[in-house]
Amino acid sequence: MKVETSYEHGGGERGGYTEPSSGMNGNTSNGLDATGLALQNGVNGHSKPSEEGSSGSEDSPKKPDFFSRNKLSEEEIKNKLVEDGTLSKNGRLKLFGKIPYRKPTQFELRKLEVEERLGKWYEIPRYNVDSPEFDNEAYNKLVDEIYEEFGQHSGRVGVSFQDLTVKVPVYTEPPIKTVYTATKGLLMKPFKAAFGFCNPLKGCKPDKGDTHAILSNVSGYVLPGEMLLVLGPPGCGMSTLLNVLANNPDSDFEIEGQVLYGGKEADSSLQHFVRLVGQEDYHIASLSVRDTLTFAAECCIPDFIPFADRLRKDRLKLVAKGLGLDHVLGTPLGNNKIRGVSGGEKKRVTIGEMTIGKRAQLNLLDGFTRGLDAAVSLDIVRSMRNMADLDQQVFICAMQQPSEEIYRLFDKVLLLDQGKCLFFGKTEDAVPYFRSIGYLKPERRMTPEFLVSVSDPRTHKSALMEGWEHKAPTKVDEFEKCFRESSYFGKVVRGFREEEHSKMIPPKESTPSDIEHYYHRHALQPLPRQTQLLFKRQFLMEIKNKPALLTRFIRYVIMSLIMGALFWQTSTDEAGAGVFPGILFISMITIGLGSMSTLPGIYETRQVFYKQKDANFFDPPPYILAQTVVDFPLTFLESLIYSAILYFMAGLNSADGGRKFGFFLFAMWIIDMAMSTMIRMIGVGTRSFHEATAVAPAIIILNVVFAGFIIPRNDIPGWWIWLYWLSAFNYTLDAVMINQYNGLKLYCLSSEFVPKLPTPYESYETCPVSTGVAYLSERYGIFTAVYWKWLDIVIVAGFYLFFLSLSALALMFIRFSSKAFIRPEGSSPLEEERLEHSLRVSQISLPRLDSNNDVPMPSEENDEQVVVNRRTEDAVNMSILNNEVGNVDEGGIMDRQSTESNRADSSVAMRSFAAHDIGFRPVYMTWTNLSYFVKVSRKYAKEKTGQDTNELQLLHDVNGYAVPGRMIALVGASGAGKTTLLDVLAQRKTQGRILGQILLNKKPIDRFYRRIAGYVEQFDIHNEYATVREALEFSALLRQPHEVTREEKLLAVDRVLDILQLREVEHRLVGSATSTDAGGISAEARKRLTIGVELVSRSSVLFLDEPTSGLDARAALVVMKTVRRVVDTGRTVICTIHQPSTEIFEMFDDLLLLQKGGYTAYFGPLGHHSQTMIDYFTRKGASPPKHEENPADWVLETIGAGIGRGGPKDWSSVWRSSYENRKLLAQLEIQPEEDNDDEYNKDNTEQVDWSHIQSVVPSDAEPIEFDRYMASTWTDQLYQVVKRAFIVYWRMPSYNFVRIVMAIFMSLIIGSAFYKEPADQKGAEVGVAAIFMGAMYGILQLTSAIHPIEDERDVFYREISSGTYRPWVYWIAVTLDEIPYALFSGTIFTVFFYFLVGFPGSRFGQFYLAFVFFMLTAISIGQCIAILAPNQQVSQMVAPVINSLMFVLAGFIIPKPSIPNYMIWLYWANPYSYALEALAVDILHDKNYYCTPSEYSAFPKPPGVSCTSLGYSPAPSGTTCTARNGTTFDTCCLFCQITSGNDIMSEYGLSYHMLWIDIGALAAYVIGFRLLALIGIQYVHYINR
Repeated sequence: MKVETSYEHGGGERGGYTEPSSGMNGNTSNGLDATGLALQNGVNGHSKPSEEGSSGSEDSPKKPDFFSRNKLSEEEIKNKLVEDGTLSKNGRLKLFGKIPYRKPTQFELRKLEVEERLGKWYEIPRYNVDSPEFDNEAYNKLVDEIYEEFGQHSGRVGVSFQDLTVKVPVYTEPPIKTVYTATKGLLMKPFKAAFGFCNPLKGCKPDKGDTHAILSNVSGYVLPGEMLLVLGPPGCGMSTLLNVLANNPDSDFEIEGQVLYGGKEADSSLQHFVRLVGQEDYHIASLSVRDTLTFAAECCIPDFIPFADRLRKDRLKLVAKGLGLDHVLGTPLGNNKIRGVSGGEKKRVTIGEMTIGKRAQLNLLDGFTRGLDAAVSLDIVRSMRNMADLDQQVFICAMQQPSEEIYRLFDKVLLLDQGKCLFFGKTEDAVPYFRSIGYLKPERRMTPEFLVSVSDPRTHKSALMEGWEHKAPTKVDEFEKCFRESSYFGKVVRGFREEEHSKMIPPKESTPSDIEHYYHRHALQPLPRQTQLLFKRQFLMEIKNKPALLTRFIRYVIMSLIMGALFWQTSTDEAGAGVFPGILFISMITIGLGSMSTLPGIYETRQVFYKQKDANFFDPPPYILAQTVVDFPLTFLESLIYSAILYFMAGLNSADGGRKFGFFLFAMWIIDMAMSTMIRMIGVGTRSFHEATAVAPAIIILNVVFAGFIIPRNDIPGWWIWLYWLSAFNYTLDAVMINQYNGLKLYCLSSEFVPKLPTPYESYETCPVSTGVAYLSERYGIFTAVYWKWLDIVIVAGFYLFFLSLSALALMFIRFSSKAFIRPEGSSPLEEERLEHSLRVSQISLPRLDSNNDVPMPSEENDEQVVVNRRTEDAVNMSILNNEVGNVDEGGIMDRQSTESNRADSSVAMRSFAAHDIGFRPVYMTWTNLSYFVKVSRKYAKEKTGQDTNELQLLHDVNGYAVPGRMIALVGASGAGKTTLLDVLAQRKTQGRILGQILLNKKPIDRFYRRIAGYVEQFDIHNEYATVREALEFSALLRQPHEVTREEKLLAVDRVLDILQLREVEHRLVGSATSTDAGGISAEARKRLTIGVELVSRSSVLFLDEPTSGLDARAALVVMKTVRRVVDTGRTVICTIHQPSTEIFEMFDDLLLLQKGGYTAYFGPLGHHSQTMIDYFTRKGASPPKHEENPADWVLETIGAGIGRGGPKDWSSVWRSSYENRKLLAQLEIQPEEDNDDEYNKDNTEQVDWSHIQSVVPSDAEPIEFDRYMASTWTDQLYQVVKRAFIVYWRMPSYNFVRIVMAIFMSLIIGSAFYKEPADQKGAEVGVAAIFMGAMYGILQLTSAIHPIEDERDVFYREISSGTYRPWVYWIAVTLDEIPYALFSGTIFTVFFYFLVGFPGSRFGQFYLAFVFFMLTAISIGQCIAILAPNQQVSQMVAPVINSLMFVLAGFIIPKPSIPNYMIWLYWANPYSYALEALAVDILHDKNYYCTPSEYSAFPKPPGVSCTSLGYSPAPSGTTCTARNGTTFDTCCLFCQITSGNDIMSEYGLSYHMLWIDIGALAAYVIGFRLLALIGIQYVHYINR
């Protein structure tokens, strides 16, 4: 679909919003309003008419005086620029401020004229952003005038979309991928691809025309100055709509319908006037907030704008202040490896990055409030409202859980479900419309929540009006039909018919063509400037990631020192001549493959690239070029460190005054650059990290095998010689070997002369080597002329440029789409629709129970109509809580059981679950004076506290309690310590210092605490390869007491599936947020599963950390109803929550409100409709909430939450001196101190007797004790964990199927490369090389074994923290599940490789046994690295170092006899050396070799004897040979150097009697590394909380 921008004259009028909103705190100059989100508040002085608060009011700033000055002529401006030195005397611009190089263009003169005319306007206080007198509105208008004077004029346009339909292709995949389905798919794909039914990057589709509609016939329009709110459940198409409106559709989209901007299709200039803020926060972790925002400003405010540098600096300050980021400007963004800003701050950085530089007309924000608290979200939307009013900008926002206050700030609302439009119109018309079709908004339900839930089968009946049961729509199609037949849709149709949708505000003047030209480019900055900016950022990114950078260099220092010591001062004798190629080969491999460790970082930054490229920050070529330029010094330093140490320690050729070292360094640098670029090409050209880690080793292995060292060029079969010429390693190795051997004289030690002749004929023995050039030519078939080494380097440079070009092309033209619809194989379109619906809205019909018995009764009304029963505050049997503050009513006690019975009848499943609550123990939890400290740097602590300390206090003397059957909400602003307090209470903190006391039923917590405490983490951490039912059964079987029978545990799983409404997805894979499997469940269902995993454990105390985070309004409502049901079983529940709706907030019984810094602002009951809480704050001086205002939002604003807002009073101090706080202390059995300033004491002259206050914990509460530390036995744990491990591995084709494919691939490649090697001298030379390369497949297992452990690490930590099983049980599981796949893939590789090479069949058994043990050893080492390393990045850096060392010390690159004595211990400690010896001696023992006529060597015939008498044959006439002393003879004898495999074994220091010892050593290594892994699993945990 073509989208273009044009402007036409037309009027602009406001939509449904009639009451202008003030800025935060009623102030429009606090830095957030227009400045926090837009470059300027107005672009052309467009503002609302004066009657609506326009700039025509008396207080509005007047037009700046300096624009009344006459414009300077071209001659005048040139003269002034010459005077101030900007231009040379002949009118040319100066390069670097000194060198005249060209005349300025009219465009540049216009910019210089504006800058000259205005001078230093930014020093005037009202325009100086640092001045206390700064006037935000005046500043914005001045900047608008600057743009206009420069010549940039733009109007204001709206956007319309008519009958918009977006379709994506449908691909089929198995609902559960396994090794079997992957094998079947691979075998079938070539046949399907031949008929056009398959896309190799996605999958196979049953019908070429099969598509799925993400959006279907959606229509609407937004005029200048209007704000549109888009609502809908997950999968409704909100993000798709915003991407299409931003003219940034996915490559797979098939778009129908029409999108117009100001009534016209848009041109390429639109891209710079539309901003799209995505819902994902992709950032470069090592960069600071300042670096990120500065880069965005420099890209989006181009240099050709007058005062561009000043505007960028101002925008950075204003955006940082406006979004509350000024205090974290120097903090890294961070990730799971780098500590950085919080999630909410990262979301604000995303908003700031996308809005800091653009002069937007159309603003699209997708899920931008996710992770933000309600007060911050409201502040940001208020800013948008001000910009829409003052500047006539358009805002289209897709939001998940908007509050009522936010909803009222919008003009229009668009409601989507399953891609269909259920309503479009003014926000105030939405509720009346749904009332007209039978749905009435419940009293305490917010409008957005009502709209999103009205089409949800689980909740819509609670809004169904009486008498509409059979008339109101219930399905999405019916809702869509009702709307399209309504008068509200008629208004939309009329708007299009009468062209109301095309209204716009035209520009005052047309923009000059030279300026207009710039706005038609993809990026505003020119290519050189883009490259400069990207280079600067890339350099900062590398330098600031100090751990990775240091590790990168230290790795080369260690490797070079070890290699230098290993090859110390290698001599130029025959042995040294054979060692030099090994030194050069391993150097090339070490340098060339070091870039493999950068692969994870490439994938981390790829999403950042896509985001910023789509936002028109830069073009792809400068991005690649900048990375390359930064790689130059880094790779050069790597090469220099390695080369300088190794070259001289190893005694390589130092002739020609160091020029040979210089060439070696240059060659290592070039191959390093080439391989780094190749890895980058793989990183940007593959879909996933798993694909890259499969493709990269395959390509590298081919480069290594055919580099010309392991198999010399003359020995490579003809069918593979093309791989030799395509190997970059081949040319590098040739170059450095020519450099090393050219001009090198070789000699023999007395022991190296051949053949061994009897005395006195020793002087006639010959030296097999003479010169370096001859050695290269004879042994490796290398062209030895000096110019070849330079030609080789040129070819490697060509590889570098080739990979660089492919990388740029991949970034420009390849974008792996994630928008294709994946249908499980075997499902029909009808089943697909039902499945798609069930993944979001599982429908469970539950009959009601009679309160006196468990007999199902007919349902007269839907049980969802009453979400929460009217709260009776006596549920804990305390008269104090049943009364208003300050009043004591002795008659207020009610029966706790009757209250719980009243709540527990919400569903059959819940009642049944509660009735069979075996092992459940009610818990009364209290905490007193809780404080929490973390270690920080003294500098940071002094900045925060002003004290010279190394600790920062995050919680300050927090008191409270949690009792059965009541749910506590932990609420507070961002950074108030909500999650910190929850972690402290749940005992999940692994660092820091905790002060205070936590009691359970009046007893301190002990090691059995984990058996009664469940923790629902904010992030849904599950094994993505398990099904929903399997995840629940795993938790139930291992975390419920052993005394409970298996049948009862599984029955609890069934009940929880019903309670959580997960029945229809119980056999779907859990998946993850990033998985693309066809069976992955939705985020909302995954959140309910997280709750279910803890619920089936029958925990008495349940902690939930932001259970609604990332969910839409109706999903949040469903999840919290589930939690409410859990509470009603008598559980003790504590929950942090942000952005709760009124309905959700009032599901809670009590509130613990935290102020910034971790101070308590309130603790106590909420009361009916939150009235108790409201009364407390209004009595203490707070303004009462407005009608229908969300009490959660109100209380956060009251205590000063939000951006840049400080509370009018310190509410923590108010709380400490309050009567309620002293009452709380009395309930906690702490004697409170009297405060005569408290208003209760002022009104009551009699002193309160606190001793009569009833304790929160009943006197009969039983202490929590258990006989067993773990709920289940070790046998149960072992069975369940091992069973799950095998199931997971079977469903992990990305690991196990790939290594089977790699086994086939490598065995065929290597086997065919050494196919049926004859037993001649050529076969003898490459025999050990064949065995060595065969072992390469085993070596690769080390790297591949890391990923499964890393992927399961978070799941393991969660389950261990919950006491699910013992660590050693997991160790056994990860040990056993590898064995069958290692055996299977190893068998495939061994069989193919062994018999292709032509090894004797009689010795296959020993070879196979040694190879399998070698594979298991490599896998064990890889798992040890993954377990002991803190993260995957470290694993990827450590693994190549270990692999390289063991690769070199295996006894092939440098034979054992050549290893210095002081390094021989490394040989004996290396498991690879035992593997190579076992494999080699099994094949070589007693094997006979022969010489072809051309392979015989000659030595001088001693006088007086015949060749035959010496055991040799005479040489043909004309043969010459050389004696020891260098004398040449023409009478020679012929001998064959290698006649037996024992000769080869002797050369490499191998012994056949070591065969079984070697196999035993490999078995011992397997056991040893398994034990090391056990120690790591048991004691090494990288949990930083």
